[in-house]
Amino acid sequence: VMFLSTGGRDWHADPRRMSIAAAIDEACHHVLSGVVVDSGALRMWPEAAERARSSGLKLLTYGLENDSIEWVLCQQRMGVTGVIVDDMQGLMAVLGRAGREG
Repeated sequence: VMFLSTGGRDWHADPRRMSIAAAIDEACHHVLSGVVVDSGALRMWPEAAERARSSGLKLLTYGLENDSIEWVLCQQRMGVTGVIVDDMQGLMAVLGRAGREG
């Protein structure tokens, strides 16, 4: 089970969903596997990747920004566990076999 957060990119009535830091805290408090955050929010606070990793959490991202191959590769370098994408064919063309295995 993972906690979903917009990271403040979209309004939500639950304040825990409005902050990546709050999502990480919530996931740790409830011993969840990790957090899923809006990719654009991670771009605004890239340190969140290290905070999630050092807390023992997986970090996945979603959002239109994930259609940018360059941003997906940047997230990979940051230690993001996985990305949710719309352009799977384009991403796989760049990542190739390594993307399917990683």
